[in-house]
Amino acid sequence: MKRIKLLNLLFSFFISISINLKLIIDNNLNYFIKHNIINFTFIMKIIGITILVYFILELLFYVLDKVPLKNKELNLNKKKIFIIFICIFIPSMIYLLSHYPGVYLNDTMFMIYSPILRGAPIIFSLFLAASFHILSNFFGNFNAIFIMSTTQVLIASIILTYIVYWFNNKTHNKILTILLILYYVLTPILANYNVALNKDTPFALLILLFFTFICDIVESKGKLLSDKGILILLVAISCLSICIRNNGLYIAIISILLLFIIYGIKNYKKECSIVLILIILFSFLPVVLVNVLHAEKLKREYYGVPIQQVCYLVKYHPDKLNKKDYNTLSKFIKDPKKTIPEKYDVYTVDSIKFQEEFDSDKFNKSSKEFLSLWIRKYPSNISSYTKSYLLNSYHLWSINKLETGQSTFRAASMDGPQGEEVYNKQILPQKIQDSLLKFYDKYNTYLNPAGCFILLLIINLYAYYRKKKDIIIISIPLFVVWFILMLGSPQSGALRYMSPYLYILPIIGLYTFKITRKDDKHGLSRTSKTKLSKKRKRSV
Repeated sequence: MKRIKLLNLLFSFFISISINLKLIIDNNLNYFIKHNIINFTFIMKIIGITILVYFILELLFYVLDKVPLKNKELNLNKKKIFIIFICIFIPSMIYLLSHYPGVYLNDTMFMIYSPILRGAPIIFSLFLAASFHILSNFFGNFNAIFIMSTTQVLIASIILTYIVYWFNNKTHNKILTILLILYYVLTPILANYNVALNKDTPFALLILLFFTFICDIVESKGKLLSDKGILILLVAISCLSICIRNNGLYIAIISILLLFIIYGIKNYKKECSIVLILIILFSFLPVVLVNVLHAEKLKREYYGVPIQQVCYLVKYHPDKLNKKDYNTLSKFIKDPKKTIPEKYDVYTVDSIKFQEEFDSDKFNKSSKEFLSLWIRKYPSNISSYTKSYLLNSYHLWSINKLETGQSTFRAASMDGPQGEEVYNKQILPQKIQDSLLKFYDKYNTYLNPAGCFILLLIINLYAYYRKKKDIIIISIPLFVVWFILMLGSPQSGALRYMSPYLYILPIIGLYTFKITRKDDKHGLSRTSKTKLSKKRKRSV
């Protein structure tokens, strides 16, 4: 119990720091940048809010323990499964029709028209570009995008229907299965992501499938780690995720390695070695393709934090850099003393690296020199580097209202190299179109990235509190997603970087609630176990 309360206290402390830093930053950003914020008042606020959050958590866990859950099963026959599929498919198709021919970001445009030059995941870019150009030759640009978007909606609906079926078999609880169905059907932002023709949606769906296999392995207490079929599927999903996003490699390797360690790597040395070797070997395929096709390598994507921290010094502490340092920056940033103070945004490195004055090719050539500059400045600028990092990763640790522009895929607007254009067309009746767009503008909301992560922490804390530590293990992929973002800190306000959370969080939450009931053991209630045993006897 002492360990449990200590964890509650540590989590409360984390929340308290997040709240207090947010208040200072939001109320007076210049004060946060220029002054030492750690004083007596700040410390007392930290202590006060820590105590308050601690008791709120204790009360929340106490209330959750008292909430009853009826053990009623939901029999999913083929007809019901098809109805669930239709219920998931229709909202996404309505979203697609109201945004014909689809929705995506600029990344999609670059991947379709310049798959080799952009520096995006090359295998997925080539696949997307090939699909678009083949379809556009037969059906035109607009219909090509529409067909690709519809196909993705179809695949997403099939996967989510399977997830509902899988979840129902795991929990054997009618109420929880219906709640999951309602979440997938009635959450507008999920319809948006199901439609969005970008790398984030297929990546999230693959991590969702990856998550189900981890759950099965955990439920078997690691025994499925010797199952060749499960391991082949894990490797296949891992390799596909690597094709779509670079962090797919880290999620796969870390999650699988931890599973083998937790359940005794000595017992699965051969399996562990084969799985990790296969995934690592496959990860070299995109690298080989990049070199063979002479694709553009954008090192700026891997140096987000150093670029942001050095630029922070240039804007707020220009005297910290000497003439030699500015000469280094001028090799890839035109007139850094003028450009950086004008363009720099404390919350995102994109404000610098996507400027015309920033030369990516020159940065590639001088990246080692820049990295040396960044390291040299670290010892004497720890405070500035820390503040810059906190601001650049702000949306990953600070609970904030959702920024709609960074959470959803808005509209199609694509200009091809020969003046070919793809943009949103109205194909529905005016009144229906206007009503739908107003609805989506108002309700296309979700937790911000920090909110998603903190909710995951609360769920895991409650599971630990109720001695259901397996929840922590099945949450590993989501933890890795967040930690990788904290290390890389891209445009951290974008919810799309946390897209796996949208699909997986409700499963973890509902599953945790189920297995923490007093009459429940290993995910199956006593009532469900009795019914299952009777069914088995009948079948025999």
